[in-house]
Amino acid sequence: MAPRGPNLLIITIDTIRADHTSAYGYARNTTPTLARLAEGGVRFETVYAPMATTGPSHASLFTSLYPLSLGYLDNFQRLNETAPTLAEILSQKGYDTAGVVSSTPLNTRSGLARGFQSFDDDFTDGGKDKIRARDTTARAARWLRRPSEKPFFLWVHYFDPHQPYAPPIKYLPRFAPPSLDRAEWRAAKYDAEIRFTDDEIGRLLEVLRSLGHLEDTLVVVTGDHGEGLGQHGFPTHGPLLYEEDVKVPLLLHWPGRLPRAQVAGAVEIRDVPRTVLEILEVSAPSSLEGRSLLPAIIGKEPLRPDRTIFLQRRTYAVEEVQGIPVHGRMFGIRVGRWKYLEAVEEGRKELFDLERDPGELNNLVDEKQEQAAVFSTLLREMAGQFDTPSNSGSQWTAEDLERLEALGYVR
Repeated sequence: MAPRGPNLLIITIDTIRADHTSAYGYARNTTPTLARLAEGGVRFETVYAPMATTGPSHASLFTSLYPLSLGYLDNFQRLNETAPTLAEILSQKGYDTAGVVSSTPLNTRSGLARGFQSFDDDFTDGGKDKIRARDTTARAARWLRRPSEKPFFLWVHYFDPHQPYAPPIKYLPRFAPPSLDRAEWRAAKYDAEIRFTDDEIGRLLEVLRSLGHLEDTLVVVTGDHGEGLGQHGFPTHGPLLYEEDVKVPLLLHWPGRLPRAQVAGAVEIRDVPRTVLEILEVSAPSSLEGRSLLPAIIGKEPLRPDRTIFLQRRTYAVEEVQGIPVHGRMFGIRVGRWKYLEAVEEGRKELFDLERDPGELNNLVDEKQEQAAVFSTLLREMAGQFDTPSNSGSQWTAEDLERLEALGYVR
């Protein structure tokens, strides 16, 4: 029989902007639970999802590969079987593995259930395409209470901050703006959804504590992408790769096993597999391309300030999404203080100095043409490294596709 513990709990929050969380200094008290985890654990200051799309970002989180490597570029496709997932790795090491997900893009036909011995994707209680955070918590708690002597890996996905924002009524007065301004109300409802989700995460952690598992469980909290909220003219997510679209939280918490640390430097959610496997002292397969962040956590080796972060958006066949002109592909990179975005089919090239212009308001591509050309070459070289597998997404049913479109996803 496998030894009890150590356990792993990964919590992903859909559509979570790092800068709208208390854990990352937001003025509104949206995430007291996450703030406590950050205070008692590890907080990475600058964390990127690979794209602003749920399915591919989660695939990257669990395989440590970029979506482009996986051929998984939008929610109408699925994870192929070429790369092992974190759940498969831990299942083979004797772990009980379970996933509890809250929306259609992550259901069994997404391919993300691979390696999970138990996978709860029943959304009938929430209207067939999603469930609310309190139901997610209840399902995860029910699984945690099962009798078992094995260590566990539990993935819990919360969907609520995703639009359309509909927080429980008791939450909205805490964040309601003093005016009837539409943008302010959008942000207020979004923040209320985050607080609702944070409270449910607190309930889940209390279940873990009551079962005596908190001290022997590595808890990881992160997100799949952010949300535009009207910045750069777009209210939700998908077509753009600005900071509000792809910067997410990343917190690790394990009392007595991990130090309190604030880790500077840019990292990616695809670094999670190697990091948690090293912390759990489980050997990692060579297929994992992300980096272990443990040396930075324990102060042994700081993160490189010039690390190149690769970004991509989903490929659009349409010409417009919610009033934003889009077509074809867009890629991006961040190197140190610089961020470069390019969409060839749209004729878009943008260069930003994030130290002086964190809001990405001043495009320097004309002013710094030589530097932009260097980044353009680097971007094309990186994108060209990937031999993108074909991916038809053929296992999605017609009903699934209707549900994806009902959630606002555009092909």
